Amino acid sequence: MHGTGAAVKRLKKIQSDFEHKLGAATKAAAKKVEADAKTLAPYKTGTLRRSITTSDPIKSGGDVYCKVGTDVEYGPYQEYGTSRIPAHPYLHPALDANQGDIAEKIRDALKKALH
Repeated sequence: MHGTGAAVKRLKKIQSDFEHKLGAATKAAAKKVEADAKTLAPYKTGTLRRSITTSDPIKSGGDVYCKVGTDVEYGPYQEYGTSRIPAHPYLHPALDANQGDIAEKIRDALKKALH
């Protein structure tokens, strides 16, 4: 029983380390998306760019993610457009441009947690 308890304790430590590293990697990747979205956001007064933020890591079920976005009322109108103004996407292109970096950061977090 003693060996099993030690193994379970070790597995819980590995899981905890992985969750911590995964959260940090997710936040780092999301911050890159945030920076790119700020660069791509249409600029008139700078309010939209300044309002783009990244949340702390969120754990839901087995998923860990961060939200990158804005609380500026017209943010979605710029991203998707309306019947009167064309779309000026900034969030989706920033996410698309960073897909490889996001996957790499997650892979690295997994490798570090297992070693």
